Amino acid sequence: MISFFRKIRNALMAQKKWQQYLAYALGEIILVVIGILLALQLDNWNDERIEQKALKSTFGYVLEDLAKDSLQLTQLKEQRQEAVDYCSGLILSYLKGQPFSVDTRKQRLGLVFYEQKFIRNLESFKKLEVSELFESPDFYSVREKIDAYKKEINRLVYDEERLNYFIEENERSMIEDTSLLGIYEYYRGIKGYPMTERLPNEINWLGLLKGSPAFRGILLRFEDDVYKLLLPQYSVVIEKGAALKQEIKKYLDNS
Repeated sequence: MISFFRKIRNALMAQKKWQQYLAYALGEIILVVIGILLALQLDNWNDERIEQKALKSTFGYVLEDLAKDSLQLTQLKEQRQEAVDYCSGLILSYLKGQPFSVDTRKQRLGLVFYEQKFIRNLESFKKLEVSELFESPDFYSVREKIDAYKKEINRLVYDEERLNYFIEENERSMIEDTSLLGIYEYYRGIKGYPMTERLPNEINWLGLLKGSPAFRGILLRFEDDVYKLLLPQYSVVIEKGAALKQEIKKYLDNS
């Protein structure tokens, strides 16, 4: 093909048909430019196809993380609900001056004191956000849902951290007034540790609450934060995650 075009050029030059030669040369340049543009377009199309394939693969990991998040949030919500109900029972008994009946099979006070928090799964989102297609107009709805989901998670984590910090600080005061030691001795008894003499029903809950403002503060703050902030926020994050999941599936179906 190249030798064919070269013969045409040589023939026009030999016949000194300069006008035709220039027109031919210009046409050849245009063909070369078109060829280069087509090659670049094909290369871009191929890169976009590869990027789209990688994006779909990343979406698979995102959906897996959303499922893990939903399971973790549901479990946290259930545990918080059990713990706050137990907590409210203690508070009500204290306010009424009545003995608190403890079900030793449900040691929910540990869920009040032990740090609980949502562990975020963010690796798949990080991979998604570095994709060149992430900022494309077609991706707007998914991007909007991701931002909404992460915003609600940040709010949840902030509320959890505040509550956990408050409990940790007041635990120090409970060690000083010995009320925390009494609780640990009580749980040591019902857990069946060796050389245990304390019986499960020996603990004086009303006495501990009266003698420890820090203990009462933990219970009151826990009840308030869990009912007012955490339980509703767990539900919000679960809902936002479900909405994001649906939007991702919609995007994948249309892409």
